[in-house]
Amino acid sequence: MTNQFCFAVAGLMLAALAAPGLASAADVLNPLEPRATTIGDRQAVVYYVAQPDGYQVVVTFAASTPDTGVSMRSTVTLQPGQHHIVSIAGEAGTAPATLDIARAGDRVQVNERRFSARHRKSQRHARR
Repeated sequence: MTNQFCFAVAGLMLAALAAPGLASAADVLNPLEPRATTIGDRQAVVYYVAQPDGYQVVVTFAASTPDTGVSMRSTVTLQPGQHHIVSIAGEAGTAPATLDIARAGDRVQVNERRFSARHRKSQRHARR
């Protein structure tokens, strides 16, 4: 990773964390406008860039103690009607924290949600 990339990510995270609010239910993003959110106990920044092959959505997680201070990044390109789920496991026996990123036409929506253990069990049975 180059220093220039690290500074760019750090700048995006600072700008988003200084923004007036965190992402809320069905939060709509604008292109190249970073949005701070929380997934479980992890702070993250979400933004997207319109590309010829779709909307490239980037989720950058701030470094945290459980990960020995390493930041993480997830990138996905979405077409209209597609969605991408980012999940962070919790303590044993608890539901994961989930960020659902969906593209609806020319909009990108971010929803944070937590699944119950019963919902996860029904999803496993539905896949069989």
